Amino acid sequence: VSIRVLEMLEHIARSVGEREDRRAAVRAQADSVFEGARSADLQECDRQDVAARYRAVLDALGETG
Repeated sequence: VSIRVLEMLEHIARSVGEREDRRAAVRAQADSVFEGARSADLQECDRQDVAARYRAVLDALGETG
């Protein structure tokens, strides 16, 4: 589920434009999903997939993390 949520956040991040309030909201949600997934009991391949999706959201926002 976390991977799918991050995919949707990436899509949203690409459409928010330069509105800083919206960009911050997307970033906060991505951070929350990523932290939740990091603390979950996931297999290593799933952790890597979540990390890749999180990086994709950050890239879509023009940020690094």
